[in-house]
Amino acid sequence: MPEATAALQSPEALIRCLIYGPAKVRKTLWSLMAAAQGFNVVLLQGEDNLPLNLLPAAALERIKILDFRDELNDAVFCKAVYRLLKGEEFVWDEQSKTTVQPFTKLDPAHSYAVIDPSKLTHNDVLVVDTWTALTQSMLLEFAHDNKIDVLNDIDGEQFDKFKGYAWFQRMADLYMIHLRQLPCHVIVVAHQQVYEKKIVKKNSRDRWETQVEWTRIQPRSTSSAQGPQMAKEFTDVLYFSLVGETTKISTGPSADRDGGAINLPPQTSNWDTLPFIQLIKGGGLLQPLPETKCSGVNFLNYEQVLSWREGNSLKANPAVSTTVVPLDGKAPPVQVQIPGAKTSMTAFMTAARKG
Repeated sequence: MPEATAALQSPEALIRCLIYGPAKVRKTLWSLMAAAQGFNVVLLQGEDNLPLNLLPAAALERIKILDFRDELNDAVFCKAVYRLLKGEEFVWDEQSKTTVQPFTKLDPAHSYAVIDPSKLTHNDVLVVDTWTALTQSMLLEFAHDNKIDVLNDIDGEQFDKFKGYAWFQRMADLYMIHLRQLPCHVIVVAHQQVYEKKIVKKNSRDRWETQVEWTRIQPRSTSSAQGPQMAKEFTDVLYFSLVGETTKISTGPSADRDGGAINLPPQTSNWDTLPFIQLIKGGGLLQPLPETKCSGVNFLNYEQVLSWREGNSLKANPAVSTTVVPLDGKAPPVQVQIPGAKTSMTAFMTAARKG
């Protein structure tokens, strides 16, 4: 069997799913319903109005929500997701919406989340809600860094002056690359946009005019050029649409929109007959272990995060044993334990004195 095919059919493979479509077709709800199918769901919230009231109680217990929504003058979402995609453990302050640095003073009134992406597994589904909100957050961050007043830059002149569009696209590409590297399943929720390919040609009266050559529905991203590039970064691209009062999910491409799935044949299904776990079954992948809890995200109060930080510091800097030779050379060398909080010269000298 060819090596690439073997990798594709490996049960350890992970789903990278992009779902997109118009508003109000239950894309986010579909993603969260993975919790009702035995998965732990970690929701990176960038949008308002989550449909939590439509979920069964058992599913709610398996969902962990990280509120990364932007503030008025702070691009929280893109910075928080960037920190998560680095793959390293960090502490998130839920009220100030900031990463807690090693020696940051903690607020007793705040709650915290310890996030370690390396501990996510095939039992977990990370949901980005939404890609649209994430790219808008990138725009906000770029504008702040370059002191661009977005509201007064309607034509994008200032944005273009600072090569914003090129930066914008590179950042989107990097985020998608790192999303692929997470050790869990990933669902990215996106809105749609209709892209029109326009050309200038003569009309029937022999006058030049701009005409629409063709249109295509694609995920909304940083630009019309970047949107069509998104599909290639995912194993499965599902299109959600409303037919009458029924939400339909299409797993195949068409002439006028992006789509296609590795783990399912091309088909159009009703929303409630194509749950996320069908992608797992269709690809012959490992199914979740319902009794397994998500260890990649843990919510702690003030006292708990203090205890966690102290223990984590000691693990990162364990006590070490060393030999100290007295300066007068008369007393014999002694073995001392240097405490692990931070092996500094002060700690070393204190331990040496005790010896």
